[in-house]
Amino acid sequence: MHEASRNPGRASLRGILVRAPHLTRLRLSGLVGFSALTGYVAAAGQLTVRALPPALACLLLAAGASALNQCQERDLDRRMQRTHARPLAAREVPLVFAVALALALIAAGLALLGFLGGWRPVAAGAAALLWYHGVYTPLKRRTAFAAVPGAVVGALGPAIGWLCAGRDPREPALLALMVLFYLWQVPHFWLLALRHVADFRASGLPSAASALSPAGLGRVTFVWTVAAATAGMLLPLFGMIRSPGLYLVLGAASLGLGIVAAGLLRFREGNDRLLRRSFAGINLYLLAAMILLLADRGLNR
Repeated sequence: MHEASRNPGRASLRGILVRAPHLTRLRLSGLVGFSALTGYVAAAGQLTVRALPPALACLLLAAGASALNQCQERDLDRRMQRTHARPLAAREVPLVFAVALALALIAAGLALLGFLGGWRPVAAGAAALLWYHGVYTPLKRRTAFAAVPGAVVGALGPAIGWLCAGRDPREPALLALMVLFYLWQVPHFWLLALRHVADFRASGLPSAASALSPAGLGRVTFVWTVAAATAGMLLPLFGMIRSPGLYLVLGAASLGLGIVAAGLLRFREGNDRLLRRSFAGINLYLLAAMILLLADRGLNR
C-alpha cells in the first residue's frame, strides 16, 4: 500500500485531486441531474435549454451528498469488496477535505436552485439531503428494509426540476412521475443487495437478502419491478407522453422489463447472470422512460 493510503494527512495534493472525483460518483449524480432535467421539461411542456441549469444544480447536490455519504459510511465501505477502494475507505483522501468538498458542492447546488426557482426547489433539495443523510443512511444500520423509506430521495429529483419550472407541486402529473422514480429505486437497491450478499454479510449491515432469503427477496423484487413498469405505462394518462408511437415504444420496454424480471420468481442464490440482466434492465427502463418523455416534448412543442 502506498504512503498516501497509509497516511492521508501526508497525501500529495495531486493525489487528492486525482481521487476527489470518485467521492462524487458522477455517473449516479448525473442520473439525478437528468431526472431534474426530465421534471423541468415535463413541467415546461417543451424541450428547452432552460432545463440545463436545474439539472446542473441537482448534479451538484447529488455529488455533494455522495461525498458526505462516504464520510458517514467510510467504516462500512472498508469492509465491503464493492466499496473498499473508495477514496475515504482506502485512506487516500483526508476526511476534512472530503467534508469541505461535500459542503461546497451542496452549498453551490442549493444557491443555484434558489437563484433559479426561489425557496420551493431549495426546500425540496434540502429535504432530500436531510432524508438521505438523517433518515436513510442511519436506517441502513438498523433495518434490512431501509430502501423502502430511502427511495423517497430518488423521487425528489424530478420534483425539483418541476418546481424550478414554476409549476404547482400538488399537480397529479408530478405525483405520477415521482411514483415511477420511487418504485424504481427499491428494486434497484434490492438487486444490488442480491448481487453482493457476501459483501453485506461482511459489513455487518442488515440485508434484505438475509432477512427474506435470496429466493424470497427475488420474488418481492419482481413485484416491485412490475409495479415500476406499470407506473411507466400510466404516464400517458397524466399527459406525460402524448405521442402514440412513443407510447408503443414505452409499452414494449415495459413488457421487456416484465419478461426479464419474471426470472426473479425462480431466482436462486448464485445466478449472477440473471441479476446482472435484471439490474441492467430496470436501470435502462428508467432511462428509456425519461428519454421518451423528452422526445415527446420535443415532438409536441
